[in-house]
Amino acid sequence: MSKKEAFEEAMKRLAEVSLQALFINKYSHELSGGQKQRVVVTRALITESEFIILDEPKSMLDVSTQVQMLELLKDVKVEKNLTYLFITHNLAVA
Repeated sequence: MSKKEAFEEAMKRLAEVSLQALFINKYSHELSGGQKQRVVVTRALITESEFIILDEPKSMLDVSTQVQMLELLKDVKVEKNLTYLFITHNLAVA
């Protein structure tokens, strides 16, 4: 795809995980833990995979961000008809 198409695709994917366009030019050290997790989800979605392995996707996040991340993952799962392998040590999350 062209540079323009790649940029537009990246913008679309960022919007899917509730990140604003300004995040396209940010470095990882400029992002919060929750924002980094959303970028990781975006990277997984770009591949158009049907199966995604999530290894402790909410670790190192504060409680409110954990809830947001789990809600985001549920929404994306339904919207994209994905299958997750969800790895966690937290039985309450499982």
